[in-house]
Amino acid sequence: MTKLWLGQATGGNPQTVYVFNNVLFNNAAGNDINPCQLNSGSCGKYYYFNNTFQCGNSSGLGPCMAASGTLVPTQATYWTNNHCIATACVSVAGDANITYTETTDLVQNVAAASVQGLTYSSIYSFQPANSSSSTTGKGTNMQSLCKTIASLNLNAGLACQKDTGYACAYNTSNHTVSCPGRAVKARPLNDAWDIGAYQYTIAPQPPDNVKGTHVP
Repeated sequence: MTKLWLGQATGGNPQTVYVFNNVLFNNAAGNDINPCQLNSGSCGKYYYFNNTFQCGNSSGLGPCMAASGTLVPTQATYWTNNHCIATACVSVAGDANITYTETTDLVQNVAAASVQGLTYSSIYSFQPANSSSSTTGKGTNMQSLCKTIASLNLNAGLACQKDTGYACAYNTSNHTVSCPGRAVKARPLNDAWDIGAYQYTIAPQPPDNVKGTHVP
């Protein structure tokens, strides 16, 4: 997989960026997620929410978003409901130009995630297999942010209200998202969301003790 570096030359041209439902794994360890650098000025705001990031690989992890050193414009990043198989979701000590807020992120090492069946070798990497996952029902409800996104782009707002399609593609000509890899699940309207790119739901069970009657 590739790294997720956004807006690398947007310093001095502030923008608001929303990043959600991504699954990223098997990278070189360290600074896999990076917003805006290489220019002076301000980058704006970057919202990372409900992503599943393995920042590194099974033999070595690092922080997802790390300090970038020089040439870092002013930027504000907001991390919510991200599942980080990493040493940290965010580690930007020493970058005074970067401010960040973390809410209901989950950080695990490879061993802790594997105990819960959260592995990259699953059919859909790091997808929870049951309701006992530490990602299930532990996140913040992000419907209000989805409404903001919908006011900017309806298709993106609708995608925000669901979980990952795992193998998604974005059409830049008509601004539509197609996700052929996995049937998506709706996020709750009012209840807590799951942490990470996936939303675990229990399939409805058939009723017990159903009896049939014959009407002549």
